[in-house]
Amino acid sequence: MDSTTKMIVKDILKDGYYRKDQTLDNGGWAYLITDGGIADWNHYVILFEDGSEQEIVARDEKSAMDAFTSLFDLSCEHDVYEKTVTYKRIT
Repeated sequence: MDSTTKMIVKDILKDGYYRKDQTLDNGGWAYLITDGGIADWNHYVILFEDGSEQEIVARDEKSAMDAFTSLFDLSCEHDVYEKTVTYKRIT
């Protein structure tokens, strides 16, 4: 990993979240998945009163709320959801 990727990886693990549009180079994702444990993190979505939404991946609910608080002005009406996906076999 280059130094920029190492710094971003360190911040993701320290902060406990990343945005869905986060990009990493040179093995950053591989490291986070295999050694960082992010494969066990959950997806969280914030829905604002104007219909817009943002999604992050976070270690836990507290990390998700801390992330949303730091990223957005939460003085407006909003709801936060943990996103779960269920697969149903059809064949």
